[in-house]
Amino acid sequence: MPEQLQFLELSIPARNVQASLAWYQKLGFGELPTTEARPQHYAVVSNGDFCIGLHGDKLDQPGLTFVRPGLALFV
Repeated sequence: MPEQLQFLELSIPARNVQASLAWYQKLGFGELPTTEARPQHYAVVSNGDFCIGLHGDKLDQPGLTFVRPGLALFV
């Protein structure tokens, strides 16, 4: 049986990731650690239940991001 997709984040474009990060922190969101796997600026905030990915470029509109175990095997 195939693995189920898991919701990761609401991905949104952020022209200025640092300013967007500061704005979400003022609303009570906390910053989560990220890897340097992305070439563009990127940050993640969470309220403990929901994650928002702040994408510095290469994203034209908001979208939902899902992951699945072993995804690299399908590339």
